[in-house]
Amino acid sequence: MTHQDLEQIRTLIREEIAPLQSDVAGLKSDVTGLKSDVTVLQADVTGLKTAVTGLQSDGTSLRSELAAMRSELAEHITEQMRDMQTEILRGLEAFARGNFSRLHIFDTRISSNDTQLVATNERITALEERVLYLETRRPQQ
Repeated sequence: MTHQDLEQIRTLIREEIAPLQSDVAGLKSDVTGLKSDVTVLQADVTGLKTAVTGLQSDGTSLRSELAAMRSELAEHITEQMRDMQTEILRGLEAFARGNFSRLHIFDTRISSNDTQLVATNERITALEERVLYLETRRPQQ
């Protein structure tokens, strides 16, 4: 191989290398762009992690608020039920008071009638004894 052949090979190699070098330069800029994209993505991921942590915190606080509201609602419902029971008992008391008064009057009348019945029975017993005495007595001679 001659010097001229070597020069031709060098020229061919340089011609082949030149586009490759420009491709390498393009790849380097692409890699640099990808690195910056990766940095942006990492920042986005960090932001998302922070947002998820915030959402978890919000979820926890919402659960606490919901539990407190549930407790307050249960207390309110219990109080309302007790108020309803009280109103029912008051209504029954008023009704019972009126009925007790009527029953007392009725009982008083029955007691009065019982007294009269006892007195009437005593009189009838006395009359029966007198009639029996008259019927069983021996005539005088």
